[in-house]
Amino acid sequence: MPPLQVKLDRTAGARWSRSAAGDAVIRIARVAGLSDRAGSVSDRLRDAIASPGVPRLGDRHPTVAGLAVVAIDAEAESPDVARVSIRYGLRSSTSSPAAVTSHDASAIHITQLAATMQHDITSRDHVGRLLTVTHTQGETTTTQIAQPRVSRPTPTLRLTRTVSQSVVSLAMQYVGSVNRHACKHGGAPGTWLCLAVEATTPADAGDITRANNRTANVTRRCEQRAVFVFAYRASGWAEEITWRDPMTGLPPGDLVANVGRRTVAVHPQSDFRPVGL
Repeated sequence: MPPLQVKLDRTAGARWSRSAAGDAVIRIARVAGLSDRAGSVSDRLRDAIASPGVPRLGDRHPTVAGLAVVAIDAEAESPDVARVSIRYGLRSSTSSPAAVTSHDASAIHITQLAATMQHDITSRDHVGRLLTVTHTQGETTTTQIAQPRVSRPTPTLRLTRTVSQSVVSLAMQYVGSVNRHACKHGGAPGTWLCLAVEATTPADAGDITRANNRTANVTRRCEQRAVFVFAYRASGWAEEITWRDPMTGLPPGDLVANVGRRTVAVHPQSDFRPVGL
């Protein structure tokens, strides 16, 4: 079977557009030799998209920095010739639909870094020592662990990136979990908590194929933008639980670690490195 003949960068149909989503470029290729191929019109158009010389999804634009192939559309001009449109948009993650795996820093943007005040109840001071109070009445001295209410500054970080996995499944995977590894922005394991995963643009997922006796179009799109929201706590997100005196409702001051009081992990761990944390 002779190879297909590909002529790229045809003038007719070439476009450059600009919108709020960024620049988009369309290059046109002419693929000939399809009449020698077996199968339906859709099969021949699929061969045209896959032929050597036609850029692949994710390939970078040869001259325009930051743009990559995000969609390819093939249309039959005759039984032997197909017109292939290659659309370039903002360069996105090359992750598979099943997971976010790209560590491409250009696909990750810190869109907001802020800090909020959170109210918390603690039994330790700023260096980790137990807070105790002692009361003496006559010959009886009683020591208890104090648990004051404090306000803590909590930095929050919003990361925006392009993903190909459903934002709903990403939220189910990450929200409510803490970082398993040290964060490249700073922070030991267990100090970053994922608060939310939000979609910022709709996604066209999967393959759409339309065919009739004269023409067929094969379009492939699977990208969308997601915002990952994280909160930081230097002491970590584990919680300390203590035994309480049923008479006073407060823990006594002579509790022993891992007997009357212990620290428990209340959040599962996740690998946040694929999303850029």
